[in-house]
Amino acid sequence: MTKEKYAFEDKLLTIIDPEVGLSFEEAFDPVLLPASFSGNEVLDHGCRLRIITDDASNPIEACVEKEGVRHGQTRLFFSDGSTKAEAYYNRGMLHGPSTFYHDDGITLAQSWYLHGQIQGKCWQYYADETPCSIGRFKDNFPHGIQEYYYPDGTPKTTLPYMKGKLHGTVQLYHHNGKKAREITFVDGQRQGPERTWDHSGTLIIEAEHQGTRLVGMSRRWHSNSILAEEILYDDENPNKFNVKQWNVDGILLREGVYDHNNHYHHTVYNVDGDIIEKRQGFWDGQALRL
Repeated sequence: MTKEKYAFEDKLLTIIDPEVGLSFEEAFDPVLLPASFSGNEVLDHGCRLRIITDDASNPIEACVEKEGVRHGQTRLFFSDGSTKAEAYYNRGMLHGPSTFYHDDGITLAQSWYLHGQIQGKCWQYYADETPCSIGRFKDNFPHGIQEYYYPDGTPKTTLPYMKGKLHGTVQLYHHNGKKAREITFVDGQRQGPERTWDHSGTLIIEAEHQGTRLVGMSRRWHSNSILAEEILYDDENPNKFNVKQWNVDGILLREGVYDHNNHYHHTVYNVDGDIIEKRQGFWDGQALRL
């Protein structure tokens, strides 16, 4: 099996990542910044050095340009002169690794570009070098699992993408590692179940999506796992639904239901089960009229 490889060495740029479906290798010999510089100067291959300074004349950016566009190495600097970021350009487009650093030299982020498009994995790190996120891209679009982590390394979020659209089950986690939420997407649209849990792992919300619509039965629970609300959506119009609500002791407090003639019956109860409010309405084809 082909191994993953991200490298820019010996004038050869390589991105091989079977997970994302990339296999790229070609010669790349950009003009590099001189080891030291004092001003704009002429470099090899018709390139020029361009320096941007702050109010104190300290360099904050240096780049290689050709015919007015970036073409070669570029660096950003901290006020002490250390490197803040480094990237490479080919005819005005990012090409190769693009890296950002902490002021102590630790790598904070690195992504890879081919002819202006982000490709393959993109890594981001916390200041202590633990992973913050791993992104996956193909042809400038998110493609594959996008992973995010808490500072202690615990998974925080996973987002599945296919060609720039959410496609698969999104999963979010509490800091204690327990699942917080999951929802399924198909071609960028919500499709199927959605569930939410509290920090203890107790299910508190469950719903069903069909594109932009909620369908079927949605439920919400109190923290003691007693059912709090139940909504049954109409097959044709998501704005038309039956609803029931309970308190933390499981006592029904409110219900609103349609009969077969599209008449709506709204009833409110006290904790003893006595009716304290009752109203009727009807569905006019677009909205509830009370």
